[in-house]
Amino acid sequence: MKTKFTTLLLAFAMISSTALLSSCGKDDDNGGTGGGGGSTPKANSMTATIGTKILDPAQEPIVSFDAGSLSITANDKDQSTTLALYVDVNGSNSQPIGSVAFGNVQIGGDLYTGDGGTVKLTTNDKSNRIIEGTFTFSAKNSQQANIDVSGGSFYIKY
Repeated sequence: MKTKFTTLLLAFAMISSTALLSSCGKDDDNGGTGGGGGSTPKANSMTATIGTKILDPAQEPIVSFDAGSLSITANDKDQSTTLALYVDVNGSNSQPIGSVAFGNVQIGGDLYTGDGGTVKLTTNDKSNRIIEGTFTFSAKNSQQANIDVSGGSFYIKY
C-alpha cells in the first residue's frame, strides 16, 4: 500500500511539474508586434547620433501618416534638439534623402535640412502598418554649416 501511495505521489509530482514547466516556457520573440504569450507590443522609437550628440527622446516619436507618406519626429529630452524623418511607405527599401525621403534636424533655432544620405527600410509591413529601418544623412543650415546624422534607426507602428 505504501509503495502504491509513493508511486501515485511521484506520478502526480511529475505531471504537475511538467505542466508547470510547459506553462513557463519562453515565448518566441515575435519582433515585438504583440500576439501570443502575452508579450507587449514593441513601442514606437527613433534614435540617432546628431553630430556627437546621441538623441535621447523625451517620449515616443510623433507619427503622422498621410497617403503613403510617414512623418516621424523625435524631440530630445533637452527640448532643444528635434529630428524629423519623412519616408515613403510605398517607395523602395532604399530611399535617398533629398529626393524620396527627407530628414531635418533643429537645434535650438537653427534648422538643418538633409542634403544627402539614405533611409533603408528593413521592415515595410503595410498590412500590419509597421515600418522599421535605418538612416544616415548630412544636413546643412542656412549658413551652409554641416551636421551629420548617423546610426539612425526607427520602429514605427502607424
